Amino acid sequence: MASLASELIEEVTAHAQSDSLEDELEICADNIYFPNNLLIIIAAGHIVGAIISATYNQYRIKQEIKFLYTKNFKLNEQLFKLHLKCADKWQRIWPITVQSIDYKLTKEMETHYNNLNRKLDKLQREKQTREKQTPTTNAHNSTPGRST
Repeated sequence: MASLASELIEEVTAHAQSDSLEDELEICADNIYFPNNLLIIIAAGHIVGAIISATYNQYRIKQEIKFLYTKNFKLNEQLFKLHLKCADKWQRIWPITVQSIDYKLTKEMETHYNNLNRKLDKLQREKQTREKQTPTTNAHNSTPGRST
């Protein structure tokens, strides 16, 4: 425990005494670990902040996609194993059962997607009406509706 504390003290003093910014960044990169749910606060209006924000968002989305693909693969594997067990247990009845399950799932998903499509259509209509209602401005005048 004492050796760990002394190593940390030496590292901090070396960090404080170093003149090079690159050395400081290397020390930080080597010794600091960030959790996945870290909230990054970036000053608005700076190009560096915009780049960091865009990079972080891309990284977060890629990690989410990887997680979802892994989850999908594991669920498909579990479903396949259960399908094999059920086919082994109910040999003659299983094809009829699978057909019934598929039919019910198809009906359920059809209603679900129809609802989603209706919501999407509604949002698109609202967006189109908002775009039509926005006032147009004349390029030469600062107030809308006035003409010279």
